[in-house]
Amino acid sequence: MKIQAGGLYRQLVVTFLILLMAFMLLVGLVLCHYIRQFYLEELSASLAREGRLLGEILKDKTMLTSAHDLDEFVLSAAHNLKARVTVIAPGGEVLADSQEVALVMENHRDRPEVQGAISQGKGISLRYSSTLGAEMMYVALPVLAKDASIRGIVRLAVPLTQIAVALKRFWVLLIGTMIVAAVVSFIVAVKLAAGLAKPVEDMTKVAQLIASGDLKQRVQTRARHEIGELAQALNKMAATIEAKVRETTAAKEELEAVVANTVTGIILLDKELIVKIMNPIAEKLLGIHPDRCKRQSYIKVLRNYELYQLVEQAKQKKEVISQEINLIHPRRRTVTVSAVPLRGTEPGGILLVLHDITQLRQLERMRSDFVANVSHEIKTPVTAIHGFAETLIDGACLEPERAREFSQIIYQESDRLYRLVSELLDLTRIESGQMSLKLVPTDVVQVVKETVASFNHRAQQAGLTLKVEGIEVAVWAQADRNRLEQVLMNLIVNAINNTPAGGTITVRVGAEGDEVVVAVVDTGRGIASKELPRIFERFYRVDKARTREAGGTGLGLAIVKHIVEAHGGSIRVESELGRGSTFTFYLPKAQ
Repeated sequence: MKIQAGGLYRQLVVTFLILLMAFMLLVGLVLCHYIRQFYLEELSASLAREGRLLGEILKDKTMLTSAHDLDEFVLSAAHNLKARVTVIAPGGEVLADSQEVALVMENHRDRPEVQGAISQGKGISLRYSSTLGAEMMYVALPVLAKDASIRGIVRLAVPLTQIAVALKRFWVLLIGTMIVAAVVSFIVAVKLAAGLAKPVEDMTKVAQLIASGDLKQRVQTRARHEIGELAQALNKMAATIEAKVRETTAAKEELEAVVANTVTGIILLDKELIVKIMNPIAEKLLGIHPDRCKRQSYIKVLRNYELYQLVEQAKQKKEVISQEINLIHPRRRTVTVSAVPLRGTEPGGILLVLHDITQLRQLERMRSDFVANVSHEIKTPVTAIHGFAETLIDGACLEPERAREFSQIIYQESDRLYRLVSELLDLTRIESGQMSLKLVPTDVVQVVKETVASFNHRAQQAGLTLKVEGIEVAVWAQADRNRLEQVLMNLIVNAINNTPAGGTITVRVGAEGDEVVVAVVDTGRGIASKELPRIFERFYRVDKARTREAGGTGLGLAIVKHIVEAHGGSIRVESELGRGSTFTFYLPKAQ
């Protein structure tokens, strides 16, 4: 007996260690991926900032036309930035390079980063450099003239060796942690296994006494795993003969408790179709008082013609009949009803099982509405792009003013389509739980000030006053800084889009108990009270025409709500027509 138990214990210990190592390895792979992505994003953003500064310097026409000055500039920039710097003509010819002779270098127009800089204003590419024997990041930005034409492209490149070193250190740390965890887990598992030996011996003695006829014996153990279940099984076996009637009564009471507390409606009809059992859920679904369903004919109790037909069909065909039924009383519901002919102890009886699928149907309608809304929102910009592109093809491109106007519209609609798809992807990731939050202590006051500062120019263009009020000292919340900025930006953009010129937008920061409170207050048009409950729904707009004109997608507030709730916080809105709106969200304070 001890040898078998030892084998079981060894298997449990090995399985536990394997699962632990597999879990830690999986966590390591996921963290490794996100660490690499974080480094790449930070590096690309840094190179883009430096590239923009170089582009501003290169706007000087004489700089690009003087090969000597350009070579000296490139070498100086490469030395200061610790990066390879290349200046490329619009046609792809290399004008200067900090590591190679420009005249012998091939045309770079087909390089992905150059193509991205020309078409999108910024190009990023990752590829292996056989010359340096390392993976490189290339970031290219256009050098724009005053008339917005491209005078050249400046490209920066750096090796990704730092990322590789950081990941290597991470794996060394992870492997060390796994070894320590394995040792500690092994010690704990062995001690737990040793503690199981005594209950096994006790069960062996009790089993021998029960086999000899002493049914009063019971196994005394506090174990909660398989050994505990085995002990309970032995106790139940010994009690079966001793307390058969008592167990039968207990089983009946348990069955009645299950029927009474199940979330499914249950109605039992005997062979005379008299109601024998109706649980509270069925009474609630059908709006029947408990006193009216005792020993009554199903016709008097059910009061639904579709249910009558279902019972009659099941009784005649002697097979399970299922049907979806719409109930009106006591309130509108959709239920699936299955009529099951009984055999055995209740031959001729019928069991009715009712499932309330009202919420499921509502969700299906919401999904259908969502698909329709997405199709409509995407169709609008696509139709505009198609129409104006077709007009350009038909000859409008020969008229510079019209061509520029139509191209601007196409650009705006494509930008709107891009933002719509991006926000849809964000919303999908959030709702499916795929969004990972890096919750760290974050100074909310600093984030608010920086975000508001980035919108000052836009607010001034709209004729609005944008300001910050509240606590001046740091207020720390447990939050993901990037997502917090996204919440603030969406709320501020919403306020700007819905506030007429001359209005004021105020962002207030404060603290209430264990929560950090941020409020975005505007003096705009306000929201009718009947529309407030739906303001955070996807694609819901108070003023659809104006929101579309402002470039809104109808998803911003839905994203805000999901992000705040993912932080463990909450958001609410207070508004009155003609008197502005106040969006207030609460985040847990950092410990």
